[in-house]
Amino acid sequence: MLFNTSISSMSKDFFSEKGFAIIDNVYTDEEVNTILELIEKSDSGKETYRKTQDVFAIRQALKEIPKLKDYVFNANIKEIIKSTGGDNCFVVKSIYFDKPETSNWFVAYHQDLTISIKDKVHSEGFTNWTKKQNQFAVQPPVEILENIFTIRIHLDTTTKENGAVKVIEKSHLLGIYRPELLDKTIEKETICEVEKGGIMLIKPLTLHASTRTTNHKRRRVLHIEFSNSKLPESLEWSEYSKIKITMYIPDLYKNENQPEIEQFLRDNGFAILINQTNGKLWGTHTPLVFEKTPEGKAILSGHISKENPQAENLKDREEILAIFNGPHSYISSSWYDHENVPTWNYVAVHVYGKITLLTPHETIESLKKLVNKYEKQQENPIKVENLSTKTMLQARGIVAFEIEITEIQAKRKLSQNRDDKNHQTIINHLENSKDFNSKIIASEMKKDRS
Repeated sequence: MLFNTSISSMSKDFFSEKGFAIIDNVYTDEEVNTILELIEKSDSGKETYRKTQDVFAIRQALKEIPKLKDYVFNANIKEIIKSTGGDNCFVVKSIYFDKPETSNWFVAYHQDLTISIKDKVHSEGFTNWTKKQNQFAVQPPVEILENIFTIRIHLDTTTKENGAVKVIEKSHLLGIYRPELLDKTIEKETICEVEKGGIMLIKPLTLHASTRTTNHKRRRVLHIEFSNSKLPESLEWSEYSKIKITMYIPDLYKNENQPEIEQFLRDNGFAILINQTNGKLWGTHTPLVFEKTPEGKAILSGHISKENPQAENLKDREEILAIFNGPHSYISSSWYDHENVPTWNYVAVHVYGKITLLTPHETIESLKKLVNKYEKQQENPIKVENLSTKTMLQARGIVAFEIEITEIQAKRKLSQNRDDKNHQTIINHLENSKDFNSKIIASEMKKDRS
C-alpha cells in the first residue's frame, strides 16, 4: 500500500511530492452500500446521465443526487479534505463512473486539463472551450490546475485486473506535459490498487491512465474535485458547493415532524450563525425570527453588527448555517438497572439556507418583526416606530438579512433506545432535579411515549 498509515496522520508533503496517495478504510461497508443505493434509485433519464454497454456515468453527481452529500462527507473525508487543502476548500466537480464487468476499454496516459464552468464567458488565460451534455469546460491557467485536487471514492475493490488507475510519480511537477514524451524506462509507473471504501487522491497534472478489465469484476468510483481558487469575476464554477458541517443524527433520534420543528424554531430563536470568515469558521450568537411567506417559503430574519468581521463575509445567495439549541440535560448511568455509560439528552435543529442582505428600509421592517415578537410579552411593550430618530440612527450600525431555508436537520435525543422501565426511571430523576432544563427534558420524554 502506498499510503495508508492513518487518516489523521496523512502527510500533505507525501501527496505534494508524489502527486497521488491512497488511504484505506475511509468509508464503512454500510456507508458504501448506502451511497450505491442512492445512485441506483436516482433518475437515470436526465441528460447528465450517460449509459452504454461499456460505461455508466453521472455528471454533476452531487448536484443530481443531493442526498449523497450526507454520506460522502463523513468525518473521515472532511479530515482528509482539510489536511490536503485547508479549511476553505469547496467542491468544483463530481462524476460517478461505473465500469461494468464486461467492459474492456482503457484510457491512455493524460492529464486533467479542463475545469467545469457555468457559462462560456471570455476571460484572459482561459482557452480550448468545449461543451458536452450541456456542460461547459475550459482549460484554465496552470496556477488554477495546480490548486485542484481530486478524491476518487472507491465503491468496489479496484485491482490491476479490473481497471486500476496507473500514475507516473511526480509527473505533476512537470507542469503541462505531452504524454507521448514519456520515457517509461526512466519514469516510475505505479498501479494504484484501492480497497472498497478506500480513496485515491490525485492531482490533475499527475499523468494517469486506466487499464483494461480482465477479471470481469465491476469498478464503481465517485470522482470529486476540490479547490479554493477564486475564478475571475466573469466566470463561475459550475458545481461550486461548500462542504457542509452536518449534524450526526441516527434514525432513532431524527425528527421529521415539520410543524413541531417550525414551532421549535419560533420558541428557541437565539441561534448561532456560522459561515466562513477570514479563512476560518466563524460563529455569531444572534436572535433569528422564523416565519413563512405568503407563498409558503420558510425564512429566517435577523441582523449582526457591521463591526463584526462576519458581516463583511455575508454575500447574497451564499450558504449559511444557523444552529438552534433547545433544552438539554445530563443523564447518569447510575439511574439504569444495568451497567452502561452516562450520556446527554437534548433537542437541537440545524438550518441551512441562502442569505440575502436587506436594504435600509427592509432592515427597519426586520427590526420591527424582531422587537414586536419579544416585546409583546412585556408589561409596557415598545415599538420601533415610536423610537426617536436619534435612537434609530443605531440601525446604521447593523447588517440585516433574510435566510431562505433550503434544508433542516432536527434531532431529539431523548433516551428512545431505553426500555420502558429505564425510560421512566430517567424521567423520575429528571423531574426531581432542581435544574430547569432537566424538567423540560423529562416533559419531552413523556411526550414521546404518551
